[in-house]
Amino acid sequence: MDCPNAREEEEESEFLKQLKAEVLGLLGEEQSVAGASLVRVPLGGLPFTPILESLLDALGIKGTFASFEPLVKSCHDLSWVLKIPPPTPPGPGPGRWGVGAGSGYCPSQPLPPSLGGKVQGKIYECFSRSEKCSDFAQAMSQKLVVTLGEETSRSLRVPANWVAALTEVLRKVRPHTASCVFKSLIGGWTTSARMHEQIRLTCIFGCREQPDEIGHYFLCSPLWQIASQSLQVEAPLALAQRLCIEKPTPETARLLALVFSLYHFSKNRAKELGGATSVGPNAVQRIAFEAARALKITFN
Repeated sequence: MDCPNAREEEEESEFLKQLKAEVLGLLGEEQSVAGASLVRVPLGGLPFTPILESLLDALGIKGTFASFEPLVKSCHDLSWVLKIPPPTPPGPGPGRWGVGAGSGYCPSQPLPPSLGGKVQGKIYECFSRSEKCSDFAQAMSQKLVVTLGEETSRSLRVPANWVAALTEVLRKVRPHTASCVFKSLIGGWTTSARMHEQIRLTCIFGCREQPDEIGHYFLCSPLWQIASQSLQVEAPLALAQRLCIEKPTPETARLLALVFSLYHFSKNRAKELGGATSVGPNAVQRIAFEAARALKITFN
């Protein structure tokens, strides 16, 4: 019995290689020195590796995936990950991939007993080692500098243990609330400035001559007023307290999370109606006000 997944993988690999050859053939007889030296699909004006090249890199464990090979080798139970399954699998038996309906795997050797059958979990555990932060507090502080900018970061004073204090508070709120706070601190707002949109908006809530940037929305009066009225709390005046990096409380965490959610909901809804510029700031504020009545349940 043939192994469908292994056969499909080989066919896909050959197809991608052939597709790359055809793409390179379309470049003609001349190309840039950089492109010729790498024999790779050109960027095409985008600052990202082309999808085709990324797929081939994944198959060959090269490029951005090159760090996986030594990582996998360091996990003794996962050395078989680097071995390509054969077109024809071994016969069924205990401890082998392919046992059971719908498993979809065809290994060349039995799985190590230490895996306990938890293949995906073990691979995730191994790969996640390279993503773990050795000093979370320092990393958060560095990300906050990027979010706020150099000028604001130099003038903003925060407690030395602000990350530990915030972490304790976030344990007392819902995971979604904590996620919104975390995204705000690391700059995860999809503003037109951050997303490099072709049309750079001004404040969608109507603040004059203020850009559609995260730094402004941390202080945007209409946005914070709508959120604070909805939760029936008073919005802190100090930026550090609004961001929960000074004297954090579950209430201020919920408030920041609602501010985050209101911005994104209002912008997306305005886009459906023709864009924030077309509908106008008054309409965007009404959208945010109505949304706040529904979203506050999520954070209470």
